[in-house]
Amino acid sequence: MKTRIEKQSAEKPSKLGAFLKRGEEHSNILIRGFFKVSYAIWYFFAVILGGLIAAIIAAAAG
Repeated sequence: MKTRIEKQSAEKPSKLGAFLKRGEEHSNILIRGFFKVSYAIWYFFAVILGGLIAAIIAAAAG
C-alpha cells in the first residue's frame, strides 16, 4: 500500500498543471491572480470530468 502512495506522489503533473502552478509564483500580482484563477478553473473541470467518468462506470456496473 505504501509503495502505491509513493508512486502516486512521485508522478509528474501534467504540462498544463505544472505551467499554471509555476505561474502562481510570478512577481506581478495581476499575472499571479490570473494564474490562480486559471488553475482553479482547470482543477474544477478535472474534478467534474472524473466524477462523470466514475458515474458512468458505476451506472454500467449496475
